[in-house]
Amino acid sequence: MTSTKTTKWDNYIIELSNIIFFWFFSVLFFLVFRLIFIFTFSSEIDWENFSNNIFQILITGFRFDTMVTSYFIITPLLATLITSIFNKIRFARILRKIFQYLFILLSPLICVITINYYHEYNNQFNHFLFLGLYDDIDAVFKTIIADFSPFLNLFILSSIYYLAYKLLKYFEDTKLIYSYLIQFKGRLINSLLVIISLILFTFSIRGAVFEKRPIMRKWAYVTNDDFLNKTIINPYKSLLYAIKDFNEVNFVED
Repeated sequence: MTSTKTTKWDNYIIELSNIIFFWFFSVLFFLVFRLIFIFTFSSEIDWENFSNNIFQILITGFRFDTMVTSYFIITPLLATLITSIFNKIRFARILRKIFQYLFILLSPLICVITINYYHEYNNQFNHFLFLGLYDDIDAVFKTIIADFSPFLNLFILSSIYYLAYKLLKYFEDTKLIYSYLIQFKGRLINSLLVIISLILFTFSIRGAVFEKRPIMRKWAYVTNDDFLNKTIINPYKSLLYAIKDFNEVNFVED
């Protein structure tokens, strides 16, 4: 009986360690993107106040990033909690890998599109993005070929896909986090670890610790530099806000 419990807990810790690594990987991905975004359009930066603003930009951006990262983690985390009880952790592992590959597939794509979109419209995604739905599709396609360097973008995307896949593959079942967490023994301590994991996840998906409400778009305007403020909200949240704005602008009351 003791051996079974140990096996269940060990499997849970292995999978929790992978989820924690996935969380760090995703947050770091957004951080690197934000820095690339900032320095790609560095000519728009107010350099006199840059040193005062950059820390606030990265901290506030981090809060949006943890929220989006949690969207990819919530299903694997819940599956890990549930399946570990029945010693069926393999199902949770498969789910986690699916969401990891989804993140690898979608995130570089949306980030590259964001940079191209900003280059053209001087903003991250907004409701004007969907005006292309009403345009001539052939004309839109020709514009993409002419203005957005598709071959360069494909090369960049392919490189990011390769590096991201290799990193996640290399650190699969990472022992660094596992070797630390597995030291916690005892029913009470194990229960506390599960509770702490859920509390930290709650903070992560809210993007807030002490505030009553989850982080919101209006909190992104934290500096006197208009360009830097535009880099705070990551592409996923920017797209979600664009969809929301588009629906509000085009809402027709019956």
